[in-house]
Amino acid sequence: MGKRLSQLIQTLRDELQAYGKLLARLERQADAGPHRFASYTSFRKGEIGIRCRAISHAQQLRWEAWRNVARALHLKSMPPLEALIPLLPDDYQAMISGLHRQNRERMEQVVSSLLINRKKRSATLHRARQNDCRTIGLRRQNRRKVLA
Repeated sequence: MGKRLSQLIQTLRDELQAYGKLLARLERQADAGPHRFASYTSFRKGEIGIRCRAISHAQQLRWEAWRNVARALHLKSMPPLEALIPLLPDDYQAMISGLHRQNRERMEQVVSSLLINRKKRSATLHRARQNDCRTIGLRRQNRRKVLA
């Protein structure tokens, strides 16, 4: 059981680290300013996409470790991690609970940062389209069609 719990703790730490790396990358991108945002294609294929896949892999490993702990406790179904924590030895409860809480908080920060970055990119694209319309001299009624 100790080995399985150690593996669960390590996978929680790895997941937390993966969230931290993505959050740092998103902050660097936001600090670069709206004019330097990457296009959607390079966003998907770039470093952020790699970081997202790393998080997905870390989550999968954590889930497998969690399942192994549940099996070791002879549970028939997979309870949520919050329900599993009270069944663990006292020595591990605080650490696993803390790591799980930090992972949730970090995930919320990542989602929030992604939404903020998306809004900034969207506003930048809209301004660029407006400037392009003015540059090529489109009439107002035609600008609305282009900007929609």
